[in-house]
Amino acid sequence: MEQTRRLEMAKCREKKEGDFVKLLKSARYAMLRSGTDLKEKCQKRVDEIDEWFHDSGDAYRMKESIRQILTGTSVDVVSELLLEWVEWVKSSHLEPMKKVAKLVVSRWNGILNMFRLKKSNANAESLNARIQAVRVKSRGHPNYESFKRDVLFHLGGLNLHPVFPG
Repeated sequence: MEQTRRLEMAKCREKKEGDFVKLLKSARYAMLRSGTDLKEKCQKRVDEIDEWFHDSGDAYRMKESIRQILTGTSVDVVSELLLEWVEWVKSSHLEPMKKVAKLVVSRWNGILNMFRLKKSNANAESLNARIQAVRVKSRGHPNYESFKRDVLFHLGGLNLHPVFPG
């Protein structure tokens, strides 16, 4: 969706339509937000974009519809709705969105497994972020063993407070 907005912005720059460029530029935040919790000001901006820039409006609707689909709980319903979404996007003329549809198709099993197993990789991503924070904080390690020891020290969950008898 963002690429579609930028393409339309580039077309407006070529035509020297500064007001439309400003409108598209100022709508970025509103279009990237979730459509369910848009404030009135942001919703007006999205509506203006939809009125003047049909490609960006279509891309926004596609983004919002897949976001709604992925909030589903039933594998069968999500699968059916995703298939419809992929067909809709493939029949459009928006190349950036077609790339997203191809990505959805290539990751089909993983997406449906998320609904079957009710699991995500959020824990792995969180751990990776914490490891990266340790790496940045230490400003480099002379070797792998030093890095491994640093990660285990900071993320190992050891209780380092002394226990006094008594």
